[in-house]
Amino acid sequence: MSDHLHDYRCLLEGVITLDSTIPHNTSGGFGDVFTATHPMVGKLALKRPRGDQKRLVAVTGVWASLKHPRILQFLGIHKIDNNVYLVSAFAENGSLPGFLERRPDVDRRRLVIEIAEGLAYLHQCCIIHGDLKGNNVLICGEEHVRLCDFGLAKHVTSRTLTTLRGVGSLLWQSPELLQDASRRTLSSDVYAFGITVYEVLSGKEPYTHHVGIGPILTGVLTGERPPKEPQVAPDGSSYLEFWDEASKCWAADSSLRPRIIDVLNRLDRRRAETLVTSQHRVLENSFIPPIGGTPM
Repeated sequence: MSDHLHDYRCLLEGVITLDSTIPHNTSGGFGDVFTATHPMVGKLALKRPRGDQKRLVAVTGVWASLKHPRILQFLGIHKIDNNVYLVSAFAENGSLPGFLERRPDVDRRRLVIEIAEGLAYLHQCCIIHGDLKGNNVLICGEEHVRLCDFGLAKHVTSRTLTTLRGVGSLLWQSPELLQDASRRTLSSDVYAFGITVYEVLSGKEPYTHHVGIGPILTGVLTGERPPKEPQVAPDGSSYLEFWDEASKCWAADSSLRPRIIDVLNRLDRRRAETLVTSQHRVLENSFIPPIGGTPM
């Protein structure tokens, strides 16, 4: 383990036992995730990253700096045999798509608002997520949102705005990203949020009526967007304001998309002030101490 990664070593006392046979989630672009067991904490999630160490150090630095109830908690770096793992809290209810299948009656408006809270926090910290979608939204045991998978996340700087590269998930990518993957910005995150709203309210991936990726990309570039359906929640209440916000977020012109904090304020004015404040906000009691090593 390099000196840089050693700064982030996991400080949980006791042996972490990896379940090497059953991956918890193997769909992540940045690495494979496994369940693990700790004698005092219980279940943990261990991500075994793919790619070079320079990228690993960058991703670890971003994730370790994030402390918010809507962000999956980072606990540190842990080495088992010759493999390096990123250790995090375990989300008992898995990723958003599977959770919606098991809990079709859940309050989907609350889930949308919580995703917006997490993204607003990232943007407040000047961090681009870069790969927001349903599979990168985890649901904890109390059925609250935790954003995860920061393999494409970057701090917003003049350099990263023009050189940030990496392929996110095409169905959630904005038209400008489909034309030039280096144009990943806060605004392209907002576009992905709009598509994720469709995932939450409909329980479906976008563009499933198309066969093959070609027609989907052509459609997106010529203005096609997911249908604004359903119009009402299972309890009969309207989704109209949520579809209105999704439509603003997936505007073709990135300059016309709203800031995510403004979307959040409109969807839930009461909680916006208290849940998206600063990095000094007290974490939820369910978080696992300690968070891990502090970068030197």
